[in-house]
Amino acid sequence: MKRTLCLVGVMATATVFAQVSPTAQGFLIRTSVPSGKTLQYELNVADQLAGAPAFPTRSVVQVRAKTASQLEVALGLQKPRLVAASSTQILPWVNGTIPFGAIQFSPKAVRSGGTWTHAATYPGLSSGAKLTWTLVRVASGSAELRCELMGEGTRASVVGRGTLVLDSANGLMRSWKWDEQLTTYASTNTYNGVINRRRVSLVRKS
Repeated sequence: MKRTLCLVGVMATATVFAQVSPTAQGFLIRTSVPSGKTLQYELNVADQLAGAPAFPTRSVVQVRAKTASQLEVALGLQKPRLVAASSTQILPWVNGTIPFGAIQFSPKAVRSGGTWTHAATYPGLSSGAKLTWTLVRVASGSAELRCELMGEGTRASVVGRGTLVLDSANGLMRSWKWDEQLTTYASTNTYNGVINRRRVSLVRKS
């Protein structure tokens, strides 16, 4: 089964900094980058196919807020690409695609320990997948969110878990850790599948 690695973007506005804002109903989570600002992330991905040794790769992701509604994203030496901004989706490179595009904030305020869910697409799963988010804590200038993934198709299933840390002053991503396991089956009557694993680490450097 072909695996797809989605690149990374971050939402932008002109000059207003959104944040992890306390309200009477909990925390409203949004994100913002001023126009012209460039963010740099180190991306590490380790793919382990069918029990073979892990194959690690490292690259640099640069994100620049070109305008109030557009982001310019570049992975390594690749030509930068333009993506649309979104105040509730911190990584809108490919909308709804795991593991990056599926980072989706709650549309409403949420309390610590509160959860929200949304659907996402996953390569090879015709029925899609479900993500359950939990706001773990907001403290010391940061917010920690946990994510769990479950998805099942005719000949494949996937589970995953991730941890996202945001800067509570502006909602920018500090780090994203993700671990997923995809199991594929030769046929619908097969119970013993082939397990592929992917670990992702994305850490802001500047």
